[in-house]
Amino acid sequence: MASTDCNSRKKRKKNRNPEIDLLVNLQSCSKSKDLTTAISLYDSGISQNIRINQHHFSILLYICAASVTDPSSKSLAIERGFRIFDHMVSSGMSSNEASITSVARLAAAKGDGDYAFALIKDLVANGGLPRLRTYSPALLYFCENLEDGKAYEVEEHMDRMNVSLEEAEMAALLKVSAEVGKEERVYRYLHKLRGSVRCVSKETAKIIENWFSGEKGSAVGNGVEYSATEIREAVSKTDEGGMGWVGWPGSGTKNSFPYSLNTLLKDWVEKHAPYEAIVDGANIGLYRQNFADGGFSIPQLDAVVKEMYCRSGNKWPLVILHDKRLRGLLENPSCRKVVEEWMDNGVVYKTPHGSNDDWYWLYAAVKLRCLLVTNDEMRDHIFELLGSSFFLKWKERHQVRYTFPKGSLKLQMPSPYSLAIQVKYINRSYGLVPSFLVPC
Repeated sequence: MASTDCNSRKKRKKNRNPEIDLLVNLQSCSKSKDLTTAISLYDSGISQNIRINQHHFSILLYICAASVTDPSSKSLAIERGFRIFDHMVSSGMSSNEASITSVARLAAAKGDGDYAFALIKDLVANGGLPRLRTYSPALLYFCENLEDGKAYEVEEHMDRMNVSLEEAEMAALLKVSAEVGKEERVYRYLHKLRGSVRCVSKETAKIIENWFSGEKGSAVGNGVEYSATEIREAVSKTDEGGMGWVGWPGSGTKNSFPYSLNTLLKDWVEKHAPYEAIVDGANIGLYRQNFADGGFSIPQLDAVVKEMYCRSGNKWPLVILHDKRLRGLLENPSCRKVVEEWMDNGVVYKTPHGSNDDWYWLYAAVKLRCLLVTNDEMRDHIFELLGSSFFLKWKERHQVRYTFPKGSLKLQMPSPYSLAIQVKYINRSYGLVPSFLVPC
């Protein structure tokens, strides 16, 4: 019997597809970033006339791109990477986003930012959709080499393709703008950081510090005076000054934030007591439960309710639950007693059939200006309607997160201070500059 099994395994190994063998081995090299072995496998595959498909090429290019950060393998990675890419193109295979991203990294490492950007344009022309990682090599290369005009061109292309900047890219643009003395661009990226990143890294903080301690940054707008009326008007046009300085058009997001929700929901909140905390019942009850079995933890939710009750001086929070969920809990003998106790104390509100729980707990928290207990990141389309800048601030100041390490509730309350870049008005042409920042 053992001999038969052994022979069967040998037969399967002998009959295994060489293309699959090559793919499996390349995937192993990808995990270990083993450039030398990957190239050896590729060369061996070519010599054996193994068909190299797009998946093979994508992995090979990824390994080459990942190897450029190692000085000992950089030259080999660039040289072989472009040879592999040429082979892929000559084979008539289309370049997908992943392969273009890898080649863009190789091009930037070679010192050819223009080619890295040209690859993206070709990808778009052929119907492909670039991502942030596709743009980063060209953008960062231009910024590092003080080619600010080309860097801004890449950013404009990203904007047209609805690709958003993240901190690393904003910081690079901020740095090149500061180093070439483009103060309007400096403040543009400062407020992009403030609006979307909130708490910057130490590296980004250093770039900002260097700007304001330098000659150019400290001299901007000297001698220009603004009246109190002009300053107040500037604030009214911005999100607490957060969108920019005097003269920069703002969105007024703060004032429209509660009202945009009011168009979606009824005014039922006004008829209830002034709760000091709203609890996202589904988010907590389903936390780390078996969704396939429809698991819902009443003990977890009850622990949150009781903890918020104690923290608020014996004031019950309001738990938002969908009526279908609530009916299911009431039908469960092990849950009924707790739920009925909540209902007797006015702790639970059931949302009607066909509605979204999120609308209710968010509206209630905003309307009552109270805490919101949820781990929901609030990234759905409904939250995008509210605008990013003020909504991020609101979450920072009102959202209570939770965990259950070893089965015990642990709440993460909002920080008593803001982690975002702060601004103040000064008598300069731009009116508003960050006064301090708190790096993560």
